[in-house]
Amino acid sequence: MKKRNILFIITDQWRYDCLGVNGSKICKTPNLDKLASQGVNFKNAFTTTSLCSPARAALMTGLYPHNSGILNNTHEDDAVQRELKEGTRTIAHMLNESGYNTAYVGKWHVGRALFPKYWGFKNQEGCEDDRESWSNHRKKFTDTKDGEVSGKALMQKVFLDRNARPLCGVDPVPVEGTLTYLLADIGIKQIDKLTESSDPFCLFLSFPGPHYPCIIPEPYASMYDPKKIPEWPNYKDNFKNKSFVNKKKRIQWGVDKFTWKEWQHYLAFYFGFITMIDEQIGRVLNHLKEKGLEDDTIVIFTSDHGDMAGSHRQFNKSLLMYDETYRIPMIIKWPGEVKKNSSCKDFVSIIDLMPTLLEFGGAQTPGNLDGRSIAPVLKGKPPKDWPKEVYCEQHGDELGLYSQRMVRTNDFKYIYNVQDQDELYDLKKDPYEMKNLINNPKYRKTLLKLEAKLLKWMKKSNDMISQWAGSMLGGRK
Repeated sequence: MKKRNILFIITDQWRYDCLGVNGSKICKTPNLDKLASQGVNFKNAFTTTSLCSPARAALMTGLYPHNSGILNNTHEDDAVQRELKEGTRTIAHMLNESGYNTAYVGKWHVGRALFPKYWGFKNQEGCEDDRESWSNHRKKFTDTKDGEVSGKALMQKVFLDRNARPLCGVDPVPVEGTLTYLLADIGIKQIDKLTESSDPFCLFLSFPGPHYPCIIPEPYASMYDPKKIPEWPNYKDNFKNKSFVNKKKRIQWGVDKFTWKEWQHYLAFYFGFITMIDEQIGRVLNHLKEKGLEDDTIVIFTSDHGDMAGSHRQFNKSLLMYDETYRIPMIIKWPGEVKKNSSCKDFVSIIDLMPTLLEFGGAQTPGNLDGRSIAPVLKGKPPKDWPKEVYCEQHGDELGLYSQRMVRTNDFKYIYNVQDQDELYDLKKDPYEMKNLINNPKYRKTLLKLEAKLLKWMKKSNDMISQWAGSMLGGRK
């Protein structure tokens, strides 16, 4: 069977529910909605952890963060490990061996100093070590010598209360002057370059948005009227009986005084950023079609994690294991192999994408992976032992280390907060995770079952704290 090309599109901090096909009645994503109509839209896709570096390392290796070694963001001073372990084999290494031309465009953030080429990709462009190309491109569209955003760009900014960081603002350049547009352009040129060879290609195209700050040009900056953005159903969380970190994170990020009006302002820009990225993705997909590659190319779209964006009155992500940051969008188009315009409710994880791509590419799958290929799930034929739950973990962010583990089923979510109050949510009765039932005696049996599941997973996956967790999980009287 002829090997298909692979186009893997990943974004940063895109909420599951901020796609038209996932129910958003406000945020416009016509190109991704169209992609979903041509393939499979996953309803229960989750990241391993809601932080960039460990989530992206999990994608590249098929390993949980506690096995890849990348536990928190690699660019920060408190990074536990700054690079993947020497000798780690990534998706690129294995696809190369299977005859693929591999390339990576855009945000990497898997390590601090070693970039895609070091980890097997035959070519890379537009990554964090290529600031000069971005700066030179920017200069063509700005009124400043260094190409930096001028003061005019921040006229509509919102500041975080305590540290005066801009949340969002109007970029004075046309869309062609943005990094988002530039990366789409580079991606298109890479497709042309890769198809000069008769070998199949695997191209990763990684956009750094819609991660804050949402500094975007017109017409996207004023595309959404803040006043018409309805309040999130879980905005008015009082954090009763919840972990203390719920209150502390709002203070640390400086949003503890925000009203819904201020969140509306931010969300208008966040949605605008999403629509801008969607249009650039559309350009890349249209180029595939124009080159006659549409039927020969598998397309995957996902995000490394989501964004609180005002849900539970929270900002950013991490240390809060709500679905807003752990449930991610995932769409896969596999021409001729899957039913078009279909959806899948089976649980899948970002770690499953690595073995899936290896199966797509006819490459040998290592036996030490934590993830499993979702190819049979895509075809509507999941194996009998396919998990009925998903497991996630957290090790901390730029504000310090903090251990959490989570098991999430269709009906319940249990969060083990190692140094804080645990959480249990009945997702059928409480889909927005407002009421913590951890001390409710009516849910005692459910809690013990979930604790036992979590501990079993921790031991099976060699989680470094499983030895100590046993005294709490499933063993409490």
